[in-house]
Amino acid sequence: MSQSRSKSQPNTPTGVDPELLRPALQKQLHERMRVAALQVLYQMFEEEVQALCGKRYSRSVGDGPRRAGSDRGSVFWAGQKVSVKKPRVKQGGKELHLQSYQLLQDPNLLLPYVQQALLSGVSTRKYATTLDPIPGGQCLSSSSVSRAFKRASRKALNGHYIYAIMAFDLGRCFFPVKCCVDFLVVCFM
Repeated sequence: MSQSRSKSQPNTPTGVDPELLRPALQKQLHERMRVAALQVLYQMFEEEVQALCGKRYSRSVGDGPRRAGSDRGSVFWAGQKVSVKKPRVKQGGKELHLQSYQLLQDPNLLLPYVQQALLSGVSTRKYATTLDPIPGGQCLSSSSVSRAFKRASRKALNGHYIYAIMAFDLGRCFFPVKCCVDFLVVCFM
């Protein structure tokens, strides 16, 4: 006589239905990926500091760059502003700026995310709901999202002018108007 498992008992070592585990596992995987990405970011900072100052706890020779602790800062990543611990480097009493940190502070990094969300019909106020939460991530204000969308639109146009020919009736005089991105040209004929 062979015993067969009933359909109510799943065939897993934990005895839990895999369909119930899937959302929890996906959530845990996404969380670990976000944490790993932040670790990669900090590793980039550390590699740049090491290239400037040498290995940690090594003595600096002469007036070369030296480690000077850290400061709170923020970078743009994955469509949002993220708080980070920024390492500091000094040389001759002056702060040296980390190139990797400066590149990640460019607000243009938001453009693809903002443009995709707003062109999909998401309002500037609801933009944050389209993003995956990141540890240390800060919500952007709707005006910041709006400014980023304007920058993205200008960048997409890249100097191309959009002309919309319209006719306005002012009294009995009709004239065409050319509307450009940054200015309005009225032509009387």
